[in-house]
Amino acid sequence: MGDTTNLGQCGDIGCNNPCQSDSTNTAQCESLPSQIQNFTDQFFGTVVKTEINGEVQWSLPCGLDVGLQGNPRGVDEGLACYFLRLFSDGIGGLVGPKGCPGDAGKNGNNAYSIITQAFTQPSLTSPLVQFVILPNPAILAGLYVFVQNSGYYLVTSVDVTGVVFATLVSPKAGAYPTIPIGSLVVPTGPPGA
Repeated sequence: MGDTTNLGQCGDIGCNNPCQSDSTNTAQCESLPSQIQNFTDQFFGTVVKTEINGEVQWSLPCGLDVGLQGNPRGVDEGLACYFLRLFSDGIGGLVGPKGCPGDAGKNGNNAYSIITQAFTQPSLTSPLVQFVILPNPAILAGLYVFVQNSGYYLVTSVDVTGVVFATLVSPKAGAYPTIPIGSLVVPTGPPGA
């Protein structure tokens, strides 16, 4: 077995003895108890050992025994599993006091409008048209609209007074020669084939 002058408690010699716990610990040859104590101190801080009714209890610093408020550590949940759960699920914030109610919002607009001046039905050979609607921010340039009794249009521009410039894309079969006041104008997608 060789030289036994350095024989330790666990039966190994010198630095190969993991249970060595004498004053010869060095950075190159540190005993297992010293390594465990150093890791514990660095990772957890001061851990308090107490005995309650003959049973050893360990108290972790920073409330790690119970976990974060609003994100408690489960009963018998290992600390590593607790950390993994927090990292995976995220840490839920605490609910604070109810804030003051905000200002009431503005009433919304209808997504449709109506014709306010009659206009002559255009054709596919002469598709450009101008008509007037009740101003509505839902009717925008670049949008397709369907005009009741007339057909589908691509809006090219709209001014703030409700004048719409548009191009007829698909007339309605049996479209009226004159589109009357009150006809609906509804935003749509492009007309189908």
